[in-house]
Amino acid sequence: MTGAGCSLSSGPPPASEKRNYTLRVTSADATPRVCVVRAGSATAQVTVTFTASQQVRIDGFAVRDHAVDAGEFMKNFVVRPFNAKCSLAASGINNAEVSFGHDIDNPPVVRWVEMDTHASTGKLTVALECHAAGYADGAATATFDVTGPCSQPLTADTPPPQGQWTTACTSNQRGNKSTPYYAKRYTFALTTASNVTIELTPDDNTDSAYLDLLHPPGSTADSLHAIGTNPRISVENLPVGTYTIETTHREEQTTGGFTLTHTITATETTPTKTAPPADGCLTDLRTLSVFGRPSARRTGAWARSPDCDSVHRGAAFSARYFTFTLEFEQIITIDLESKRGTYMYLLDGHGTGGSPRPNAVLSRPVASTDSRFYGRLATGDYTIEATTRESGVLADFELSVTVQTGGFCPLSE
Repeated sequence: MTGAGCSLSSGPPPASEKRNYTLRVTSADATPRVCVVRAGSATAQVTVTFTASQQVRIDGFAVRDHAVDAGEFMKNFVVRPFNAKCSLAASGINNAEVSFGHDIDNPPVVRWVEMDTHASTGKLTVALECHAAGYADGAATATFDVTGPCSQPLTADTPPPQGQWTTACTSNQRGNKSTPYYAKRYTFALTTASNVTIELTPDDNTDSAYLDLLHPPGSTADSLHAIGTNPRISVENLPVGTYTIETTHREEQTTGGFTLTHTITATETTPTKTAPPADGCLTDLRTLSVFGRPSARRTGAWARSPDCDSVHRGAAFSARYFTFTLEFEQIITIDLESKRGTYMYLLDGHGTGGSPRPNAVLSRPVASTDSRFYGRLATGDYTIEATTRESGVLADFELSVTVQTGGFCPLSE
């Protein structure tokens, strides 16, 4: 008998004798082997298919519907023989990242698979296959039920989350305990004013859904809402703060899946800020913002030195000027107080030469001697002209400026 890996238990028989032979495998691999048997001048060909007596063993990996939070998680496992090579395949959550957390060429005894679904939820299936020479291939499958918390963080770099409306999370905006609406929430923080667009796409294109953009706690700004089979919200120059997106199925007590796409880009345009003129009658209050420096307070005097005249009431009226900048559209309150009668103008731009805003909106007395402005102002530079109600008055005064974001106050013109 000849052939690599083939041998006989005894020598060849005479040509006239029949004999039973036992083939012994002396070298095994995964391919069929051909052995040639010769008896005298006769030959016979025998094809031997090798079947491994052992299989690669994978311990600790296979699980079914294992509940995990969305984001990063891992699964440990052990492979025997230890030098077996393994490969991965994942399905179910499109943007999931699945990889070995170790050197695949020199694996440790305890191996692990790292998984990251970002903010997506759903069913994740990970198939593991391992092979080694002389062993039958081993395989194991793990399925993960990625439900996650009811609220998850988002960043500008987070891949579009694939979410699920489940009975575990209900809406804070609609429904009640007896007739809940199932929801999923996402939060994001802005450290600078940004343009934000969010779009909700239910897995079933016949489904309709609610999409809500909720402002930070304490904000008086209106929340934004959209509804439909593909609701979308887009807002420019959204101020600094932490916001919540709530997605809700339109039908009460209805589950389903969806994809949430979002873009968050810092606002490229910034307010044009010109330096206040060098003027002894003018004080720069600098930038005011509810997210930074929300107020300014100054005391002053209408006096003979420096001799500052009112540009808009005439030289017989003493005045002082205060300039400031708004980086966001904000509601502003300006109070001018004195024991003598006051009068106040709000001018566009830095300096004394700007156009005043209408007096009917601008200056209305809140006491016998005080004046107040309250209204919504757009991004830009402004100047306050603080002057007197009567001519020739010399007196002390106090000016305070306070800003807040949002609200329902109309934009002043």
